Amino acid sequence: MSTQPGEYYTPERWQNWLTRVEEEDVDPEDDDSAQLLWNMQDDTAIAVAKIITDHDDGELDEDDALSELEDMREIVLAEPDFDDEERLMLVDSVQTSLVCVFYAAEEYIVGG
Repeated sequence: MSTQPGEYYTPERWQNWLTRVEEEDVDPEDDDSAQLLWNMQDDTAIAVAKIITDHDDGELDEDDALSELEDMREIVLAEPDFDDEERLMLVDSVQTSLVCVFYAAEEYIVGG
């Protein structure tokens, strides 16, 4: 198995991204800021792909794969604790874009 159950995406991993957003001078018009947000999306999507791969390879059954996706979704879609409204809005845009990733992954696992 490429990843142990419960380790596909940890709260600490997502918190690292949130900390970077909080600490950096985030400007939606700046290329570096846009790259940070893009990397947040990619990191999550790659973790979702690992769950799908492990399911396809028979290392996770349907229930376990769906459980891993649910755990990851709860981590990633939780409301961040930011005082800055602009940062909240930027992270919300990342989270919103990931909703379809989770949905598509669940549909793939259930539907084969």
